[in-house]
Amino acid sequence: MRVIFDTGSTNAWILNKGLDCHRKEGRTGFEDANSLTLKKVDNEITKVAFGSGKLEGHFWSDEVRIG
Repeated sequence: MRVIFDTGSTNAWILNKGLDCHRKEGRTGFEDANSLTLKKVDNEITKVAFGSGKLEGHFWSDEVRIG
């Protein structure tokens, strides 16, 4: 699973397993069907641009535990 840790942000960007880029490159990702705590924040599509690329999709909320 690919996770981008941004210590200057309140958001963690976790790519969904169903994305085309994951299937093409044989990568794993977040499987939303396996989460009991996942909640959609809103129905609007959000677009975020970085220096190295961009993301587009919905904001979701979930519990994440590391360690």
